[in-house]
Amino acid sequence: MKRRWKVLMSAALLLMAWPVFAETLEIKADGMTLTHEKREVTFTGSVYLKRDDFILHCDRLVAYYKEKDNELERAHAYGHVRMEQGMTKGNSDEAKLDYVHQVLTLIGHAVVYQPKGRLEGQTIVHDIRKERTVVQSPGEGKARLIIDSDESGKAVVPVPELGHAK
Repeated sequence: MKRRWKVLMSAALLLMAWPVFAETLEIKADGMTLTHEKREVTFTGSVYLKRDDFILHCDRLVAYYKEKDNELERAHAYGHVRMEQGMTKGNSDEAKLDYVHQVLTLIGHAVVYQPKGRLEGQTIVHDIRKERTVVQSPGEGKARLIIDSDESGKAVVPVPELGHAK
């Protein structure tokens, strides 16, 4: 039991390195495997991640860390990915979180919902530092921006607020 607790604490500490967030990180999953030789931690089954007001749900989450200082480099979420931060919600088949460059990429049937509309595409890339969002739909698909008018009839562009730096 002590070994399992140490492994769980090590995994949690690895994922606390993203500088955008300031609060405690909580991860719940049906199972977890730490593979130090590959420098990865895999969470499986009903994965729930919460830090500050950012929440991520997925079927499997794989986090990769640096060998030198165990600092988190990136994470990849697979299957039924759902996330929310404040009034912004999103979903996709997969998501990649680049902690070093602070880029969030939603992959496969990606949608980001805002109170006044939504963005849709095969891939949505949100650069947290530059506050820049790119929607891509290669091939037959189309990038879509849907804007809901407010009471006065104004159309306001729904800008994703996921992960804004503090």
